[in-house]
Amino acid sequence: MTGATIAEAWEQGLLLFRSPADLYRHDSERGVAFEITGLNVVIESARDLTAPARYQFPGLVVDYAERLFGAERDRSLLYQRMRNWAVADGQPIDQITRLTEILAASPDTRAAAFTLWRPEDDLLSSYSVSPVSGCFRIISQCLELQLVARSVDFWVGAVPELIAYARLANELALTLRVKPGPIVYHMWSAHIYEDDCLAHVVAP
Repeated sequence: MTGATIAEAWEQGLLLFRSPADLYRHDSERGVAFEITGLNVVIESARDLTAPARYQFPGLVVDYAERLFGAERDRSLLYQRMRNWAVADGQPIDQITRLTEILAASPDTRAAAFTLWRPEDDLLSSYSVSPVSGCFRIISQCLELQLVARSVDFWVGAVPELIAYARLANELALTLRVKPGPIVYHMWSAHIYEDDCLAHVVAP
């Protein structure tokens, strides 16, 4: 599923939830959810950070950005794993700085990847981290971001995540003197909870 911008891709994604009877329905800790497994969302350019007009949670966009770029960084698990990955011996690893250096030295590399998943913590966690990994590539002088998520509440959580990681892609593209390219977001579970789906996705 493809859209030119984050806003367009999100709206296109919502259309996939218009027929809940055709989706996997299951009970979760929060309630009944309608799920699409293995959903790929492609945003053609990371440049536009505008939230969709009918997205109802602008505070979450601000909060997610604060956890990756602002005052909440020190308490953010995602930020710590990206920028301060703990190792058994030696200095913590700033994965984003390292992969930026790799891309600057070798723009064709396929090794500019980062991980957010720690099996010793996340396999037994009630709130396992998501996204779990990502990879940056420079293709035709555009910086492409491929992101993998464990679980995404498409109605509530997809937009803040996409905008935050698109901002990261824009910053890296500026540093590397290339253009912001597409984002490919692969979601192992893209879901919308029943109350949100019936009230906001099916009803309209």
